[in-house]
Parts: sequence; C-alpha cells; structure tokens
Amino acid sequence: MKKLLVLLMALCMIFSLTACAQLEARKNLVDAQNEFNDAVDGGDIDDMTDTFDNFADKAVDAGETTDLDAETAVDILVNSDEWEAQMESIKEQGLTCELEARDNYMAYVYKYSIDIPDPNAVKANLDASKDSLKSFADSIMKVYTGIDGIIFEYCAKDGSVIATYTFQ
Repeated sequence: MKKLLVLLMALCMIFSLTACAQLEARKNLVDAQNEFNDAVDGGDIDDMTDTFDNFADKAVDAGETTDLDAETAVDILVNSDEWEAQMESIKEQGLTCELEARDNYMAYVYKYSIDIPDPNAVKANLDASKDSLKSFADSIMKVYTGIDGIIFEYCAKDGSVIATYTFQ
C-alpha cells in the first residue's frame, strides 16, 4: 500500500504550470519541487504530503496557480509525457489509473490489474491513509483553483469499487 501512495503522490508532479512570476518566488517554487522529488524518492508518505503542500504554497506565492475547470485540467494532464511515465510506473505495482473529469471534479480512478485476495484489507489500508489523500487533494486544489474537488476511486480487477474518497 505504501508504494501505491508513493506513486499516487508522485502523480502530483505532472502538473506543469505556465504563469509568469517573480524570480525569487519562482526559485522558491523550484526548490520546493526539488524537496518534493527527494521526499518521493525516500518513500515516506508524511514527508511527501508535507513537501507537496509546501510546493502548492510556493505555487500560490509565485502566481503559478490556474483557474482551469476539471475537464481542461484533465485534458492537459493526460496528454503529457509525465502522465505516461507515471502510468508505466504504476503498472509495475499491479495498477492502472485513469484521470477523468466528473462534473467539475478531477477523478483519479485506480484499478488493480492483479487479483486481490482480501479487498477489505486493501480498503482498511486506504482508510488509514485517508488523511494523506485529503492533504494531497487540498494541495491540488490550491494549484488548480477552478476545480470543485478531487475524487480518488480504487477498483478491484473485476471493476467492483473497493473505496471512493471525495474531497472538496
């Protein structure tokens, strides 16, 4: 489960923003992104959540937020090279992910490509990491100010829903 969350948090790095900002604020944003990359490499969920939150705060300071709606944000993200690289990474963990717009929510739909012996145990692990998912969602919404919320949905290989979390 920890690897799943590491990969989930790494997805946030696919956001490429294009606003102009002050040089010092931009440097701080780059430093925050580097700190986040280091935390992802270390694999500690709390460190990743904290550093992504710091990244989002720096994006706000640098004027690097965007008022895109969910559909536009999803279109941009899924057509990026970074998204493809992340999808290849999670395949190795027995997962696939689709990013879709539902109303004005960005929905990360994870589906296991392997059989899960105990979906209840997976749900319990996901429930235990709900605070990290909320922090991640809050940080995304700091950067993408035009969306109404984030949905994380986890499905078994047969398509049955294991867990769904919605954050506004």
